[in-house]
Amino acid sequence: MTPEFKEKIDGSSSALEWELHSIFEKMEKMEKKPVETRKLTHCLGLAGTQQQDVAEIFYLLLNKLGSENVKKVFEATVTKTIECEACHTRQRDEPGDRLLLLPLSFYSHDRQSRIESVNDGLRNFLYKKTLSGDDMAFCDICKSKKPATLVQEFTCLPPVLVFQLKRFEYNPLRGFTKIHHSIKIPWTLDVPLSSPNESKSYHLFSRCEHHGNVSGGHYTALIKSTSIEQLYRCSDETVTPWTDPHESEEKEDLWSTETYLLMYRQRSTDRYVFSTLQPFP
Repeated sequence: MTPEFKEKIDGSSSALEWELHSIFEKMEKMEKKPVETRKLTHCLGLAGTQQQDVAEIFYLLLNKLGSENVKKVFEATVTKTIECEACHTRQRDEPGDRLLLLPLSFYSHDRQSRIESVNDGLRNFLYKKTLSGDDMAFCDICKSKKPATLVQEFTCLPPVLVFQLKRFEYNPLRGFTKIHHSIKIPWTLDVPLSSPNESKSYHLFSRCEHHGNVSGGHYTALIKSTSIEQLYRCSDETVTPWTDPHESEEKEDLWSTETYLLMYRQRSTDRYVFSTLQPFP
């Protein structure tokens, strides 16, 4: 987990928070030794040998903690804005949707093209759509249905953005399948807010990979140290420094066929900046 999350956990409010706090302390003191997590999985109500989805565990952990302050570390606000093409009145669905995980599809909305990179997936998520014909929107000013433009955009960005690559999908003929497409992952990511020409810069902190198929598999993670410029690979109790001659910050993108979750930390001198736009007047 990120430093922003760790510093929100003081171990005072619940058994779960105490176990997390204890794990963080042990990880700092027990160099090159694994830390026991059975008590943590017990607090989460998980069976030790049962296959789990890491995205579902992420939701479960934050919901069990029950702290809005912890959730705000990861929570982005997404709104839909409709602009009437006749009078240019804008209507926004305030307060919008608060998302802890941002889903990135491997396909465009019409499924006619494949998403090749995280940047493309983000643009596909922040879509702009013309509403016409039977899909025209009712305008409160015009008092009738009018052609309009629908835009989905961020109005609040958190210190840490978590993306879930939608590698698992349901096919009516084959059931659930895993998508093994390779995708480009940038080291840095500029995320736009709904205000014109405003964006926030994020840098890659960690990526979680799923090795296997829908029947089962194994998770590993690559996590960047906050104190030194070093990546570490985590696989169960094994943690090792990781370098790849084909992957470095000098390259524009990484490539992966297994990445499932991505965490990006906002670049800011203030560790707890929440980038928020004001509602329309």
